[in-house]
Amino acid sequence: LCEKHQIKTVYLIANQHSSADFLTAMGFERAESVPEELFSSDHFCESRQTEGAVLMKKASGSV
Repeated sequence: LCEKHQIKTVYLIANQHSSADFLTAMGFERAESVPEELFSSDHFCESRQTEGAVLMKKASGSV
């Protein structure tokens, strides 16, 4: 999906705040928004609905 739409940032959803803390230490940061194309993914939409879900991002050049 990201390759098709040339999205250069890695987005993921942490399902716990402790996971988000770990991902922050790995260079991810909390994201307030994502490209509209990601909403076409059922998995993405379902994951965002998980209680405690935290949206994270990291520029692909820093992965």
